[in-house]
Amino acid sequence: MSDGGTGYDSRLADWMEALLPIAHERGVRIVTNMGAADPEGGGRAAAEIAARLGLPIKVAACGEMLDSTDDSGSSRY
Repeated sequence: MSDGGTGYDSRLADWMEALLPIAHERGVRIVTNMGAADPEGGGRAAAEIAARLGLPIKVAACGEMLDSTDDSGSSRY
């Protein structure tokens, strides 16, 4: 991968370091697709950044979303 092996967006740290303090202060949730091929890794990175910044936040990472009305079992967004 072009970012040294992680499957999430290489800009995740820069964005989270800039946005998490503001979002936390204002009570705003951040929803992003920066997890790319490694949403759990991206989520862990975001949680580590928040901890380093002293921000008590919750992080959720989702690797796949399924449509509950789709009987085929395939992924649909």
